[in-house]
Amino acid sequence: MSEGSAPVAAGLSQRLRRGGIWALTGKAAFVVATLAWNALLTRLLTEQEVGAFYLITSIVLVGELLVLGGLNQAAMRLIAARKATEDTLAPLIRGSILLLGGFGLAFGVGYALWIGPWLGERVFHSPLIGELADLTALWFGLRAAQTFAAFLLRGFHRVGLAAFFDGTTTALLMALVLLSLYLRSTPVEVREVLLLLSGALVCSILLALAILRRQGDSTARTPGVRILEPLRIGLPLAALALTSVGANEAHIWIAGIFLAHADIAIYGAASRLGKFIQMPQLVLTGVIPSSIAELYALQRKRQIQEVLQVAATLSFIPTLFGAIVLCLAARGILGFVFGESYADGWFVLISLVGGHLFSSAMGFPGVLLAMTDHQNLLFKTGVISSVTGISVSLALVKAMGIDGVALGAASGKICQNFLMWHYCRTRVGIDTRASLTSLGKAGRFLGLRATD
Repeated sequence: MSEGSAPVAAGLSQRLRRGGIWALTGKAAFVVATLAWNALLTRLLTEQEVGAFYLITSIVLVGELLVLGGLNQAAMRLIAARKATEDTLAPLIRGSILLLGGFGLAFGVGYALWIGPWLGERVFHSPLIGELADLTALWFGLRAAQTFAAFLLRGFHRVGLAAFFDGTTTALLMALVLLSLYLRSTPVEVREVLLLLSGALVCSILLALAILRRQGDSTARTPGVRILEPLRIGLPLAALALTSVGANEAHIWIAGIFLAHADIAIYGAASRLGKFIQMPQLVLTGVIPSSIAELYALQRKRQIQEVLQVAATLSFIPTLFGAIVLCLAARGILGFVFGESYADGWFVLISLVGGHLFSSAMGFPGVLLAMTDHQNLLFKTGVISSVTGISVSLALVKAMGIDGVALGAASGKICQNFLMWHYCRTRVGIDTRASLTSLGKAGRFLGLRATD
């Protein structure tokens, strides 16, 4: 390592260690709290209501991305790069906030008045989805604001705080409120659950904004508004995010069209339990993007590869152990967490866990492509993997039911991560995979050994 790069590497290593500890705490709390309030939900609502709720949740995920328009990732990347080159930040943040508000108003009104009722009546044959269109629009608008605030914190390298305000605070509040309702045997409807979620999101957003206001005091006096730059970077990122998330959520939509809501409830429960093993990957995904953007701005390619390989290895090892446990005891764990009627989702759980495990082994190729101006490759992989996964789900849903949908979701995830890794290696020249040879680098990088 050259003398010039040593201070940068030392600072980066320190930042990732500090951010990683806080991010680990935040994401662990998020995963546990999310699993807890979903488990409570399956005991407070009927299977039909849980299925409708999971369909609404799926719609919200896509609606959130439409409102964000890629501005969260664009703002994080621009802030990290501007901090590295000591450029101004305030005009970029103002422009991104104005765009976010405009997108939120347009998509929120459109969904509440037209799209939501149409989906409920014509697509999913669920009157509840149409009746709750207004609250659904409110939910995805608030989620977009929360996500945007969390990404701003990441851009300022406040990854620990970002981990707590990117869903953790909301999940903790929901778990506490639903636990109170469950212990009191209070009847709950889906509408009330959406209202509780909205209230929890408002609390989280207000806390994040208070922190960001203090963080931005040093640049707040810089005049002007810049809109074109966040749009130029954000819209391609939004397109590929929609492709990726749309491909994932398409499977639950297929289930919503062809299967009963009870099957959707089983799929949703198994999916949330399967995400438990993604916690290491989620933690590091919240830590490394801003650092990759900064290193790329400084043209430090070798250090980018070191960061990504170490992160992949540290993520894969606990994911592997978690996958083994879930696969061996799938039926028992599902029945214990969500209730005996959900134990039949054991094959769904094993299929989804297989996809998560392969994704972890490939590392973080999506982060690398997104942070190095290769959005076109991300979009290409998203389209190919979407077609692959959706085709498998459609081919198997009538013969295998919800198990076939799960196989389609897993195959799409495997296809996407393989293609992203392939493009990282051939186009960017960086291998992002986890490997045993990276363990030694992990020790040095994380400061577990004294020598460099």
